[in-house]
Amino acid sequence: MSFSTSLVSAFKGGGGSRAPVARGFVSPWATAFDGGPLGRAPFDYAREVAEAYLANPVARRSVRIVAEGVGGAPGEAGGGAVLELPGVLNATNARALLMRTRLRERWQSDTLSLRIAALDQKVGPGSIVRVPDHPGLWQVTAWEWREIGIELDLQRHATATPVAAAADSGAAWDPPDRQAVGSLLRAFELPWDGTGPDGQPQRFAAVGAPDGRWAGAALYHLRDGALIPLGESGPDRAVGGRLLAPLAPSRGLRFEHAAGLHLRLDHEAPTFEPATTTALAEGANRLLVGEEIIQFARCEALGEGEWRLFGLLRGRGGTEHHALVGHSAGTPATALDERLWALPGNVEFDANSLLATIGHADDEPVYATLEGSGSTRRPLSPVHPRQRYPREGGLELSWTRRARGGWHWLNEVEQPLVEQDEIYEIGIGEPAKPERIWTSDQPRFHLSAASLADVAAAYPGQPVWVRQSGSYARSLPLLLTHLPSTI
Repeated sequence: MSFSTSLVSAFKGGGGSRAPVARGFVSPWATAFDGGPLGRAPFDYAREVAEAYLANPVARRSVRIVAEGVGGAPGEAGGGAVLELPGVLNATNARALLMRTRLRERWQSDTLSLRIAALDQKVGPGSIVRVPDHPGLWQVTAWEWREIGIELDLQRHATATPVAAAADSGAAWDPPDRQAVGSLLRAFELPWDGTGPDGQPQRFAAVGAPDGRWAGAALYHLRDGALIPLGESGPDRAVGGRLLAPLAPSRGLRFEHAAGLHLRLDHEAPTFEPATTTALAEGANRLLVGEEIIQFARCEALGEGEWRLFGLLRGRGGTEHHALVGHSAGTPATALDERLWALPGNVEFDANSLLATIGHADDEPVYATLEGSGSTRRPLSPVHPRQRYPREGGLELSWTRRARGGWHWLNEVEQPLVEQDEIYEIGIGEPAKPERIWTSDQPRFHLSAASLADVAAAYPGQPVWVRQSGSYARSLPLLLTHLPSTI
């Protein structure tokens, strides 16, 4: 199908009606039925629409914004899928439409079949339900009555709405006056965000370039000295840069209204937008600084790619151990948005894995090591340690558990565990080489008076800690107390 034919189908609409086309398009229907000469040539709707489109720069720009946002320009070989729809959108609305479409497709790909013993009148197509051992919300799409029960088809319900960033239609890109520039690459693994399988690592590549002409780059995985192709990044540059000033340590317990960070972006074109507390709760304005996830509420442009971001939420997604250390000037910072390139889940990576990218202006491959390896499947460390010495002797220890993927606060129920079993390891001494270790299936542990006296005599002053043992890894340890020197 030619581009002109595709464009005609986009403008035709349904039900035999014709949707309004771009501004500046003069409808030929008036002259087609105005009683003109009988010898007039038959009216060709496809030709008229194509000619009007080519003569109208606003229409061309609007279609290009939608097409480039889904992976390619109209008629471009190998450009990917094109979203066709009747209508003319400004740049901001086109970007918001694409973000919502991508998010919906991502969630709808996660499906589930469930069999129940009896039909519940409250559960039918369109109902939003929770499923045991499967975190998040699910929507019933269909049901069928079988001999051994009711079979339900479900798909994951999208609860988060992306916050659309402002966009500018601008002028057409004119590359001949700009020099080609080399590629920039950063690769990292993020904590599980609650979408998709909880056991599949969420790894991303941030592929970008400084100011200049750049049309994307090819991505490779370096394995046994060979470059294994992974795909093409596309022309969208990831938003990244580096801190210009140190970022102080933080406990990450509260919203820090006055705190801020100063950074310079690799590319001057991207812009940041402020966000309300509601938008922050839905995941807006996330930034990966080092290996810490930070959210910001306010922003100030200083020019030449420099920004100050204020109103910080530190240590998001269980990265508070990085917030406690802080970050020095020069630490990389990357926006966590739709411009990241998701690495294939079937490719094996480890802490020493190297990724490479090669663009048109790159004389040699640009390499990057995978940061944060294992963070998707690592349980979050327990919090809020408590200790009590009862009158009858001994020591009672307790803590509060957390769960991976718990970005949204559940008001009426406890956060789902995610892991197959709730198991904790309580140890004495260094976590890497503990002197003594116990296990518990509850967020509490009791040492009798005799046991406390024994361990206090054997390991006086040694730390006592707890960590969660998950399905794939152990969490970082939480210090509970120190053993007394004397009883």
